[in-house]
Amino acid sequence: MKSDIEKELGRLRKAHEVLRARTRALLDANPDMIFRMDREGRYLDFHVAEEDTLAMRPSEFLGRKHSDIFEPKFSEACMRSIAQALDTGLIQVMEYPLEVRNETREYESRIVPASDDEVVVIIRDVTENKRAVDQLRLTEFRLNEAQRVARIGSWERDLVTNEVWWSPEIYRLLEVEPDESGPSFAVFFNRVHPDDRANVLARVTEAERSGEPYVSYHRVVLPSGTVRTFYDRAFVVFDTAGRPARLVGTVQDISEQAELEHEMVALEVSKRQTPAQREQSAQRRSDKDGYEGLGHALTAVSLGLAALAERLAQDRVEQQQAIERLELLVRGQGQNQPASASADGKLRGRLRRRGPAESGEGRTRRPRSAR
Repeated sequence: MKSDIEKELGRLRKAHEVLRARTRALLDANPDMIFRMDREGRYLDFHVAEEDTLAMRPSEFLGRKHSDIFEPKFSEACMRSIAQALDTGLIQVMEYPLEVRNETREYESRIVPASDDEVVVIIRDVTENKRAVDQLRLTEFRLNEAQRVARIGSWERDLVTNEVWWSPEIYRLLEVEPDESGPSFAVFFNRVHPDDRANVLARVTEAERSGEPYVSYHRVVLPSGTVRTFYDRAFVVFDTAGRPARLVGTVQDISEQAELEHEMVALEVSKRQTPAQREQSAQRRSDKDGYEGLGHALTAVSLGLAALAERLAQDRVEQQQAIERLELLVRGQGQNQPASASADGKLRGRLRRRGPAESGEGRTRRPRSAR
């Protein structure tokens, strides 16, 4: 009997040693600092892979309270988190800077309830992560500023999901408010000048089909009616199977450059012309400017008319739905009150006889006060 008990105790001791060794290996592989603390903020135990990562020697904090070591403001915040973790049973997270060996480091602490009066505090040095995030934000800011100055924006389009991303400058170039409309190929394409849409669509379609990069010069019509000249460049990114996955490109406003190049070409041609030819060229340019100005105005008007037509069509749909609801209401009342059948028929006849002048079709609706 005694021998069996001794054997069982030996087996349990061996299993305990194996479990302890495994736990120690896991702790040693963990780069985080781990502390055991009580409700009063007293350091009971700790584990670190390297003691050089500690802010002070173990003899300076073991058995002492947090408030006896650190400044009051920081200690009060830590004690509140410990109390909240113990009272709620939920993990609390803190982020804070701490001076360690004459260098400010950034830390993240996770306070985990371990019993009714003890917590385990897992502390990670996130200094390098913070610096990387700050550097990324600075790089993004510099890129956005460079794009704003150069009037060049970048974009991406997923060819599978058709999701689109725009840099902030794209919104400015197209005069699109980010809060009003998200990035999409349709929004961009609607800005393209009607005479240039076929060419732009052909180049984009060919790039998606062949996987070859493309370059495009085209005009855009902004909501104000202003016409600008854009220079697009894009290339295809392939997935692991070699299929086109994304289009990545840039858009640059080159209106001033295009106008300058046009003037330089005109000046060079003018130098080689006779006085009579120069006078004819000047007259043609004057006529062309007049036509272009008229064309820009007509484009703006057509955009406005398209919006108005869409609104009128919506009004007609809403009116027809209202008539149908009224007819259903009248029909239902007629079933309950037979004596009013003739009045119901007159009302339905009147609704059906409403012409364009009464229904609002074919004309712009006037304000109620003007009727």
